[in-house]
Amino acid sequence: MPSQILLFSQPRSGCHLLERMVFSKQPGVQQLYHPFWPDMFPLVEYLSHDSGTNASDQAREKYMIEAGIAIKTWNEALSKAESNGEILYMHAHLLMTADPKRAREHVQSDQPAQDNLTKSNFTLIPNELLLHRGTIPLLTIRDPRMAVPSTYRAMRPQPQYAPQAAKQRELYMHTTNLGWNRELYDWYTTQGIEPIVVDADDYITSTDYVRSLCSKLGLDPEHATLSWPSVTKKEVDATDPLWMVVMGTLKTSTGVRPDRASRNNDLDAEMRKWKDEFGEDVTAILGECVAASMPHYEYLRECRFRG
Repeated sequence: MPSQILLFSQPRSGCHLLERMVFSKQPGVQQLYHPFWPDMFPLVEYLSHDSGTNASDQAREKYMIEAGIAIKTWNEALSKAESNGEILYMHAHLLMTADPKRAREHVQSDQPAQDNLTKSNFTLIPNELLLHRGTIPLLTIRDPRMAVPSTYRAMRPQPQYAPQAAKQRELYMHTTNLGWNRELYDWYTTQGIEPIVVDADDYITSTDYVRSLCSKLGLDPEHATLSWPSVTKKEVDATDPLWMVVMGTLKTSTGVRPDRASRNNDLDAEMRKWKDEFGEDVTAILGECVAASMPHYEYLRECRFRG
């Protein structure tokens, strides 16, 4: 039995769908959901200011404090789970754990896709926590031509994620960077651990794949959640509208949606529509983000769990 399963998800990869199907009804699993979420706000602020300014330094300090709180929370949850004979399931976006210096280096690079990957622990998470005995790392990926514009659509209405237009490149180059997932994957392999990589196309098109993934993770495939009731209008009205933007597809669905798979969409045709939807400036940023992440997506896709 694993001690902890760490889901490091790519934003807009259907990770909440995966979470519901694989983990929501598993017995003996204690859940820790996004302990690093408060980090995102000071990190956005940090990347929105030039290095060395008072605003940048203050945001960096706040980011480091929030990360420390998240790590403490995680350690406590792991200790509690082990004491109870349970598995800890922790879900986080890697972008919220990155060393701020590395994050800035990435967004300031002219060619992020060509960055030299260090195969190091680029996060603020201590090695001993990532390498705790019995840990299974789980990484989600999704075709950047789907994930990148979906990230922009989700973040655009949220004022806390809306820096001045001149800094939008920094924000989206960081939040959509699939290189974070690749670098952690490579680092884990140098430690003798092969993370489980799952592509959204696989788990949103096949319930058999979901059951197989449960078995791979040491969980009970009979406790996979493969269908659920759609939310009621009352529940929708009671949900924060901004959260509905993020969770809308999952909340209004009753099961997997194969039509959402990248292979079931003409992605090149969709990209040609971006100028009408987003305007030329944003389209240029999103195009750069896609180009930066595609090599990492193709690399990780070859390493993926195939069910």
